[in-house]
Amino acid sequence: MTGAVPELLEKAYRESTPGTLLENSDLVVTMVPVTAVCDECENNYHPSKENDYCCPSCGSKKSRIISGREVTLVAIKEM
Repeated sequence: MTGAVPELLEKAYRESTPGTLLENSDLVVTMVPVTAVCDECENNYHPSKENDYCCPSCGSKKSRIISGREVTLVAIKEM
């Protein structure tokens, strides 16, 4: 949901780190699945094209994304 493409992030990282303190370091990308909470029945679920992004419990289309939109830098480790 962020629009971030892991392969493009990794490529940009490799191209931008030579000559810096991060040269020879690795970027590890972990995708977080999108999780929504239904406004009707409060069920947490993973919206998908297969279920037309509706709540699998009640079929409602009213929901809020509660995770999966973020991009977080977790750590930088010295090699």
